[in-house]
Amino acid sequence: MTQTNEPQAPEERLSRFFQPEQEPHQSLLLTFLDAHLLFGENALPIDELQPFFKAWYPHHDLDEVLSTLIQAGLIQAISKDRYTIPEDRRLRLAKQLGNALESKMTLLPDELLSLQSLMEGFGRYCHEEGIGHIEISSTREMICGRMLHYKGREHWILLRPSLLYYNVPPEGYLLVLCRIAEAAIEAIADLLVAKTNLRNRLALCDLHHAQKVNLTRSDLFVHFERYLRRVYGVRLIPVPEFTQALIDRGMLTLDKG
Repeated sequence: MTQTNEPQAPEERLSRFFQPEQEPHQSLLLTFLDAHLLFGENALPIDELQPFFKAWYPHHDLDEVLSTLIQAGLIQAISKDRYTIPEDRRLRLAKQLGNALESKMTLLPDELLSLQSLMEGFGRYCHEEGIGHIEISSTREMICGRMLHYKGREHWILLRPSLLYYNVPPEGYLLVLCRIAEAAIEAIADLLVAKTNLRNRLALCDLHHAQKVNLTRSDLFVHFERYLRRVYGVRLIPVPEFTQALIDRGMLTLDKG
């Protein structure tokens, strides 16, 4: 009996990128999918991702990772230095990536739990504390995340291995649960200082190291921090390097005495 090597579907070719050592590939795919599905952008300039990719993955080359994904048929170039995931593949890839991420555990300093458990616990906490009605939902456009409706505003919470591209949905607030690379702090500070829209609506939270980058005025994110502290004993503190970066840029002063 002769075996034939049939071409693999994009979803099958994607499965090899689910290994832990392939995190840079997963993160790049998620970055493009978020841009397409959440932010309504058709393509991304690769040079804007380069400094953040280097900060999170200093031992990987962005061009090599991009080339691997292009060869797998998951990303394509539409012009010089601008790339996209073909539109007819986005939702299928998002579903498969979302399923893989949802099955992983969210690492707290002393506990492992899924994003689903984390969000369900937060919903119960809000009800028990009388915080008010919070509707937690997910959509097919959102990968490994939840949309929370609270006081007429949308709050998005996403679980990501890293953050390579900085944007927010058209309305509401965005909290990204991810590692915060120390090497990216200066670039993050520059972005948030320069762009008020980002500064007021985007927050990062590193659950494992109990650190945050958050200059928003979101009441819901305040409740989420209290939930982490009271239920899991995780007290989030600002990343010290980020606080210093804000001081250096004149955005923050520390009173003495």
